Amino acid sequence: MSYKTSGRWRRQSLVACIAAICLSISLGLSEETRAGETPDPHQLILSVQDSYASVRGYTATFIKQERINGTLNPRETIQMKFQKPFKVYMKWVEGAKEGQEIIYVKGKNDGKALAHPGFGGFIGGMLSLILPTFAISPDGPTAMNGNRRPITDAGIGMMIEKIIHYNSAAKANGDLKLSFKGEAEVDGRPAWVVERILPHKEGYPAHRTTYYIDKGYNLPVIVVLYDWEDQMTAYYEYSSLVLNPGLKPIDFETRNKEYRFGLVPPIIKD
Repeated sequence: MSYKTSGRWRRQSLVACIAAICLSISLGLSEETRAGETPDPHQLILSVQDSYASVRGYTATFIKQERINGTLNPRETIQMKFQKPFKVYMKWVEGAKEGQEIIYVKGKNDGKALAHPGFGGFIGGMLSLILPTFAISPDGPTAMNGNRRPITDAGIGMMIEKIIHYNSAAKANGDLKLSFKGEAEVDGRPAWVVERILPHKEGYPAHRTTYYIDKGYNLPVIVVLYDWEDQMTAYYEYSSLVLNPGLKPIDFETRNKEYRFGLVPPIIKD
């Protein structure tokens, strides 16, 4: 190879190298631009369905606060286990209901939820062992006392279903207004914030609803509803969320030794 040919090759290589560097910088900038773009709230809400499809189960600390008959009840903190298609265990760990437990497995126990009153602390736990477990209707008066929704509506999956249902109905009626409200931190993790506004019409659950969607899980972890007088009617939060933790059948049975359902067989109450 002649010196001239070798020199020309080096110059071409240098040009190609510079071009590659420029392209790399350009791609990096475009990725940063895409990352900084404002998400489309409609697509963001729809995308959570796909994310939840890969979830087999989860554990979480479920925090809720609801307005019942005009009165905003104190917040409740509940340890929760959920497994598809629909198994749920809840234990109240703070507040007036501390120590209370409930299990509902769709298609089991004659369609009843198994509820057990309880007390906090070690002594309260021992007392709980002598209290009976009640087999109650999920939407009966006992289960619905102090609750806006039955246990059959519990969980992230049902929350997503209701979000999509009302959004679809409102969109069909020309009533849906969704807007992206930026980012926030939830449970130490980054989240998108989306707001939905609906007119005061029969069948709509709230005037203003705010969703906090965990950016890593792409799942709603907080939902807050406000009525047409801008009063908060409900607050639901899933913190300390662990997806697909490998839950077992025993996690949804009263004989689990970690639970305090007691020694008395279930009593039918309502």
